[in-house]
Amino acid sequence: MKTEPTKIAVWNLEWATVRQKRSKIIKQMLCDASPDVCCFTEAYLDNLPHQGEVISAVADYGYNHGEPQRRKVVLTSIDPWTEVDVVGHPDLPPGRFVSGVNGGVRYMGVCIPWHDAHVSTGRKDATRWSEHRDYLAALKLVIQDAMNHPEPICLLGDYNQRVPKGWQPQDVYDLLLDSIAGLNLHTAEISGSDGKLLIDHVATSPSVGFEIQQFLPKKLENIRLSDHTGYCGVLTRRG
Repeated sequence: MKTEPTKIAVWNLEWATVRQKRSKIIKQMLCDASPDVCCFTEAYLDNLPHQGEVISAVADYGYNHGEPQRRKVVLTSIDPWTEVDVVGHPDLPPGRFVSGVNGGVRYMGVCIPWHDAHVSTGRKDATRWSEHRDYLAALKLVIQDAMNHPEPICLLGDYNQRVPKGWQPQDVYDLLLDSIAGLNLHTAEISGSDGKLLIDHVATSPSVGFEIQQFLPKKLENIRLSDHTGYCGVLTRRG
């Protein structure tokens, strides 16, 4: 892993399209921040606000949206990726995971299903929180396997839970903490510019630190940018 700090950006783009005015603002914000690695969730491949080396989850996440450019999670970097993985584990719900090694760190981009995933839309075969629970159970196995590799882990993206616990069921919250056991959750207890606890998080191996430097807001003046607060921060090697 390179010893100098790596600037990271994490943001759910809420399916921002090329024609929307907010896309230009989002792109300028990311240009000004100048991150090295980005994790975008709910993004279009043809409208990424940060270019470079791109890896993404598979297109099919169970919703027949008919838009091949849609991806639930995308990782971009100014440097090439190696050991790219879009499966993680056979039990992991598809289309919501992508991993690659960059700068000596194993980045895992995730978009953990929200509580009503596939309940009344999509496949319509799930119950509330069931997709979320299934994802976390499989994610635990992915993380445990990654811990056998020499590279430290950086798990980043949309976790769809606040930490400490908000309105989510206790068992769902406990399952999240159990799935990332052994990692440090750097974005717990942090509120965005809207005053609400973050649901987009960064968790890393103990040998890696992370600190938010700048929030990416939901709204700029009267223009809605996203339904999530994003942020830029610095990843550093400890010791």
